[in-house]
Amino acid sequence: MKKLGILGLGKTGKAAYEYLKDTADTVVCWDDNMPNQSTSLDDDVWKSLDYIIASPGINLKGHKILELGIPIIGDIDVLYLHNPDSIFIGITGTNGKSTTTALTSHISGFTACGNIGLPALKAPKSKGYVLEISSFQLDLIKFFKPKIAAILNISPDHLDRYGSMDNYITSKLSIAKNMDKDGYLLLNLDDSILSTYVNDFSHTNVCTFSLKNKTADFVYQDYESNLVGEHNKYNILASSAICKLLSAQQIEEKLKTFKGLSHRMEFVGKTNGISFYNDSKATNKESSQVALNALGNIFWLAGGRPKSGGIEGLDLSNVQKAYFFGEARFAFGEYAKKLGKNYFIAETLDEALKCAIQDAKNGNILLSPACSSFDQFQNFEDRGDYFKNLVIKYINDSRR
Repeated sequence: MKKLGILGLGKTGKAAYEYLKDTADTVVCWDDNMPNQSTSLDDDVWKSLDYIIASPGINLKGHKILELGIPIIGDIDVLYLHNPDSIFIGITGTNGKSTTTALTSHISGFTACGNIGLPALKAPKSKGYVLEISSFQLDLIKFFKPKIAAILNISPDHLDRYGSMDNYITSKLSIAKNMDKDGYLLLNLDDSILSTYVNDFSHTNVCTFSLKNKTADFVYQDYESNLVGEHNKYNILASSAICKLLSAQQIEEKLKTFKGLSHRMEFVGKTNGISFYNDSKATNKESSQVALNALGNIFWLAGGRPKSGGIEGLDLSNVQKAYFFGEARFAFGEYAKKLGKNYFIAETLDEALKCAIQDAKNGNILLSPACSSFDQFQNFEDRGDYFKNLVIKYINDSRR
């Protein structure tokens, strides 16, 4: 890997350049959105590269880069190839990846990186890496062979990019494509999709985990933890199973000290009988459903830029009243109306929160948007931080 190209100069691409610039003979870069670049994809230097490292956010379908015929990989492959003595754990799934990755890192002492926020190529040298891997990142893998891989669940997501559910499932399952009998693939036996693939991986060791099926290899125990909700029981179970396969020590003790991640059923505070939860990471209806199942007496804030299917099919039995904002507000309102649920249409998150506070004399105000954030915010973190600041200001003002 001496002559390399980098496609995309976002967070991943910039990290790749910094990682490789002093060791490769040639590193050239291209970003579709940057004008006046010093090189062109038509230049001879691009035609002589060994590999191109692409950012996962770039949809390569029909991209001009494919005409070069150069192998395309991602940053996860680069990290893997440059650290042959390290242990690699790969975690994917539609929901729960970040919490499971962070918890596994907390227990094992391995470095958490990847889609969790720290680019793989910015991670410090480590004896082991716990990688949160999105489907977009999996699509770029050619070499990565984890010691342990876990697929937490699969439900519809990113169908605008994949075109069909079958394509999306294939992407998720590809985390195991390079594994062998020295590795372990963990599958959620309670997931209606994954349970049909348990016997399809004869090239590696398959282990199952379950909250309900006692025949699974790993069955949930009543661990003491700060994490709430059934969905977090799955995250705890997957993480503890990975760590048992690693022969990690003090699993139960370390579970007790894990505080959880921001924007994922994060308790923000309580005042005047109202508890506030920030679940801004819930960018699809499946994620919001697990949050709605975890609490009672909910005053639900939801909205943003809707994904395919909106919130059709959601069980709102724990919702006292819903407050919809952003681009999705009217469509979400129609669904609540169909169910006979009380709801309020707001322009913004601020307005939705103010109305919820007025109505919720006691109960839980939950931000769980079931939407992407890009209509009014930069990302889900920006949205969650904005919500937390509003809540903290209200709590402080109410105590004066």
